[in-house]
Amino acid sequence: MKHKFRICVALLSMTGLFFATGCSWLPIGGETGSDNEENASGAGWNDGGDVPPMPESTGDDASGQLVRPGETVDFPEMKVIYFDYNRFNIRADQREILVQNLKRLNDNPQDKVYIEGHCDERGTIEYNFNLGQRRANVIRDYFIENGVNADRIATVSKGEEEPSVTGHTEAAWSQNRRCEFRRMY
Repeated sequence: MKHKFRICVALLSMTGLFFATGCSWLPIGGETGSDNEENASGAGWNDGGDVPPMPESTGDDASGQLVRPGETVDFPEMKVIYFDYNRFNIRADQREILVQNLKRLNDNPQDKVYIEGHCDERGTIEYNFNLGQRRANVIRDYFIENGVNADRIATVSKGEEEPSVTGHTEAAWSQNRRCEFRRMY
């Protein structure tokens, strides 16, 4: 019994010490390492330093919203591509849309695109993330094979996490099996 009491007292003491020091040993943003200047110099949020500045703006997107490097925004000029259940090949009825999207990128070499692969809710989370990535990669590969520089394309799988339509019917699921495009800055 005395042993358990001593352990509890020790844990409580360490917890109190942790909070009393203001967690100043934590790097800025909870990240590990000292890759940024604020961490390396010791100036940061926890010791009275200023909040690090945001990256410079690259300007406004078409809607007038401020965007920064690495951000993505809607890309309405690029049309959604839909897929069959449990498939990542391009459907015959989607090929013309894919060609139009390719033309849009080839005509605007300054544009960078972020391809998001999505799935319906059926299947495991892991399976759907893999399938979503395959869908995005098929489109990326098509763009690269047809002249778009690979540096202008990024892909990500959203799996089943961001459905465009809610519901548990084929009509809803067919709208969730898709690749969407976002403009990268």
